[in-house]
Amino acid sequence: MDSIPKTLENIIIDLSKLPGIGRRTAERLAIFLLESDSEYLKSFSININDLNEKMSECKTCHCFIDINYDSELNECVICEDDSRNGKIVCLLKKASDVIIFERTGYNGQYHILGNLISPIDGINEEDLNIESLLSRLSSDSNIEEVIIATDASIEGDSTALLISETLKDYPVKVTRLARGLPIGGTIEHVDQTTLSSSIDDRIEIK
Repeated sequence: MDSIPKTLENIIIDLSKLPGIGRRTAERLAIFLLESDSEYLKSFSININDLNEKMSECKTCHCFIDINYDSELNECVICEDDSRNGKIVCLLKKASDVIIFERTGYNGQYHILGNLISPIDGINEEDLNIESLLSRLSSDSNIEEVIIATDASIEGDSTALLISETLKDYPVKVTRLARGLPIGGTIEHVDQTTLSSSIDDRIEIK
C-alpha cells in the first residue's frame, strides 16, 4: 500500500506469512513493534536471528536442539533426561508436535519422522527418518514399545502401515494412538468415520 512506509509494509508482509496471521493482525503487530522501545526490538531481532543460526536437531530423535548446548552427545534435553521412560518411543511427524505431547504428561522418548508419506507430493519412505529409527532400535535394547502418533489421514495411515510392517521383525510392541469419541462429545454430533473408529477401538469395562 502506497500510504504505508515501505519499511513498515515489509514487516507487515513478513508477519502476514506466519500461520494464522492475516493482514489486519499483521498490521497491529507491526505497529506494536514500531512503538516498542529499542531494547525490546534489539532483543527480539537477536532471538529471531538465533532461530536460524543457533538451532539444529538432536542426532538421536531429530528434535530441536541449541547448537551451542553443552552436550558431548549432541542430544536434546529429553534424550539426555535419565528420569524419562526410555522403554517407550513416540513417533511424531514434526518436532513442534513434541510441545503438544509434553503438555499431556507423557514421559517417554520421541522420534521425529520429519514428514508423512505422500507420493502425490513426492514424499516417500526415504524422505522420513526411518533408518535412524531402525538404528536406534538396534542399538538400544531398552526400548519395548513404539507408539505411532501420526495424523488420522490417508498420509498418516500409510505411514503407520509402513512403519508397522518395517518393525514386524523387531522385538518391540507397536501401537498407534486410539481414535474415537472426544471427551464431552455427543454421538449425534460425531461424524461417521470417528464413530466407526470408536466402535472398532472400544474398550472392555466389565
